[in-house]
Amino acid sequence: MSFQDTLKRSFSPKNNLRSIFFRTGARLDPLDGIRALAILWIIVFHGLYGVGLFLSEPALGQMMDSIPWYMQWMTKGENAVDLFFVLSGFLVGGALIREWQDTGGINLRQFYARRFFRIVPIYWLTLFFFAIGLVLVGKFELSRFLVNLFYLNNFFPQEWSYLNWSWSLCIEEQFYMLFPLVVLFLFRSIRQAFHVIIMLFVASIVIRGLVILQNPQLLETAMSDTLFRHSETYDPLYFDSLYTNIYTRFGSLIAGVLAGYCWVVKPGWWVRIASNAVINNSLLIACIAVLCWSHLIPIYTTNAIAPGNELFVYHWLYRSMNTLLFACVMLLALYPVGLSRVISGFLSHKIWFPVAQVSYSLYLFHIPFLVLAASLLMGLNVINKEALTMQDSFPIAVLGFAMAFLFSILTFVFVEKPFINIRPKFESARKVPPTSQSLSQP
Repeated sequence: MSFQDTLKRSFSPKNNLRSIFFRTGARLDPLDGIRALAILWIIVFHGLYGVGLFLSEPALGQMMDSIPWYMQWMTKGENAVDLFFVLSGFLVGGALIREWQDTGGINLRQFYARRFFRIVPIYWLTLFFFAIGLVLVGKFELSRFLVNLFYLNNFFPQEWSYLNWSWSLCIEEQFYMLFPLVVLFLFRSIRQAFHVIIMLFVASIVIRGLVILQNPQLLETAMSDTLFRHSETYDPLYFDSLYTNIYTRFGSLIAGVLAGYCWVVKPGWWVRIASNAVINNSLLIACIAVLCWSHLIPIYTTNAIAPGNELFVYHWLYRSMNTLLFACVMLLALYPVGLSRVISGFLSHKIWFPVAQVSYSLYLFHIPFLVLAASLLMGLNVINKEALTMQDSFPIAVLGFAMAFLFSILTFVFVEKPFINIRPKFESARKVPPTSQSLSQP
C-alpha cells in the first residue's frame, strides 16, 4: 500500500470513530475497565478540587472535614495517576520484556517511534493552542514553551507548567526513554531480570525516604496544606519534592513492570498462585480490603495524619503499598478463577471501552471542561457559588466529563487515531513479536 493510501485510510473518520466503540484485535479486556475507572476517578477528584478553589480558608477546611468516610476516596484522585503508571509499566514494560525474551534485544528505533506517534502529536497540538493564547495576551516565553514541549516541566517549579496536570505525562515519557536502556544494559537472563526489577522497586522506596529526610519540613506540613494552591497555608514543597519528580514516582511504573514480567514470563510460583482458586481469591480479597482501607481513611481533613513519624510513614510507604496492591489486583483479574472472574467480568464490560479509548485526550482536556462546567452551572444557579459543598462537585464532574468526552472523541478521530494508524510506516522492518500486541493499547 502506498503512503498516500495509508494516509487516506489513517484519517478515515468513519473507521476511527468505529474504533472508539468496537473492540478489535487481541486485547486484555479488564485493562479497559481499569483505564476507564482511573480517568473517571481523576475527573471526580478534580471536580472536588474545583469546588475548593471557590471557597475561603475556613469554608475549605469545613468542606474537607464534612466529607464522610465512605467518600474519602474522592480526595485521593492522585492514586488514580499511580494506577495509570501501573498500567503503563505493565503494558510497555511487559512488551519490552517480551521482545527482549524473544529476540535477545530491543529495537529502540521502533519502540521510540511507536511511543512518539501514540503520545506526542495530540500533546504538542494542545501546547500549540495554549501557546497561541499566551502570545495573544503577551505572556509567551520561549524557555517555558520548550520545557513543556520536551516533557521537562516536572523538573521546574509549578508555574513553569502550561498544563499543571501534565507532570504525569512527563514522568511517563521519561520512563519510556529510560526503561528500554535498562532492559538492554542490565538484563542478562530472565531470572536476573526479575532481580533487577525488584531492586529498582526497592530503590524507589529508598530514594523516596532519602528525599523526605532531606526535606524535614515535609514532616511539619499537614496534608491539608498541600492540596489547594490558593490556600493561605499552602506549602509547595510536597508538590515539588515528592509529587511530580520521576525519581520519587517511578516505583509505581516499576510495580507495573513487575506485573508485566509475571504476565509475560509466567514464573512457576506466580502461575501456582494465580491459577489456584483458593489462593487467588484469598489474595484478591486481602488486596481489595487493604486498598479500601487505605482509600477511606481521611488524609486531607484538618485533624488527619499528625505531623511527625506518622506522616513520615505515610509519605514514605503509602504510595508504594498501593501500587503493589493495584498491580496484584490487576494481575489476578487477568486470571478469572472464582471471585476474580467477577472482577474480571466487571472490568471487561463493554461500557468501559469507549472511555478507555479516549482516556488520553480526556486527561489532557478535562480540566478546561470542568472549569466551563462549573461556570455554566453557577451561571444557571444550578449550584450556589456562595454555599458550595462536596455534593456540588458531582454535577460539575458529570457535565465536565460529558463535554470532555465529546471533545475527546473528536481529537481521537482526527488526531490521535490517525497518527496511531500511520506509525507502522515509520517503523523498521524488524517486528516486535506479535504476542506483545496483546499487552498494549494501539
